[in-house]
Amino acid sequence: MDAAPGRHRAGRIPRLLQPVRAAASPPGQRRRRAPDRGGPGPGASRGVARAPLPRLFFCHSVLHNPTGTTLSPEVARRVLALAERHDLWIVEDDIYADFQQTATPRLAALDGLRRVLYVGSFSKTLSCSLRVGFIAAPPALVRPLVDVKMLSNIASSPFAEQVVATLLRNGSYRRLVDRLRPRLSRRMSTALELAREGGWEPYAMPRGGMSLWLRHPAVASSRELVAGAGRRGIRLSPGDVFLPEANDSPWIRLNVAYVDDARARAFLGDPR
Repeated sequence: MDAAPGRHRAGRIPRLLQPVRAAASPPGQRRRRAPDRGGPGPGASRGVARAPLPRLFFCHSVLHNPTGTTLSPEVARRVLALAERHDLWIVEDDIYADFQQTATPRLAALDGLRRVLYVGSFSKTLSCSLRVGFIAAPPALVRPLVDVKMLSNIASSPFAEQVVATLLRNGSYRRLVDRLRPRLSRRMSTALELAREGGWEPYAMPRGGMSLWLRHPAVASSRELVAGAGRRGIRLSPGDVFLPEANDSPWIRLNVAYVDDARARAFLGDPR
């Protein structure tokens, strides 16, 4: 579902790297973002809702990429109330759900799939080569969504779908994520401790997941941080690629899965 000309799409800081950022919003559409540590704050959300004819709000409710934040129940209820009041559709992108240690309310569950489309994936937990996901949506939208999927990429890989189905049926997937969650949790704790020792400022204190969004007071540009990391053999993306605006940002995303690498530890100790 795309917004019609003159309509608006809104979202928290997006997860996708957007080399085609300019093409992502066709003429007549605008994107607005409402970032906050506990989800889009009430002031920002009301501002989004007051935009001319908004139709769609896109968000990560859990372990947001890149910030690592999780939507609080209070903010979730406000978002749903605003969506009801202003006739907004919500796309809840929950691809990191299985990294979460303790479950929190989802917009789709609170809403009962009346105006929320819930999106999940197995490519983050299993393998980026297994491009298999799913959508839970109001029944009236299922057929149109299937049509859009068929028109956009014809078909998914039957082999990948069968691999995922087998892992779900025989319990292997559950055992995998049960091992994965504590490993990621330990590495997140290690990354936060190293960041504290190195003088970094985390945007939030994530409760799980892979993403840590942080900045260093001695370095004003994330592009400088990327260059410094590159000299150590570390590949990072500058913070502005996660933002709708193309302006430089001091914030950078760290994948904590690699924090045990000696090069990552040295970089966190002194990024200059």
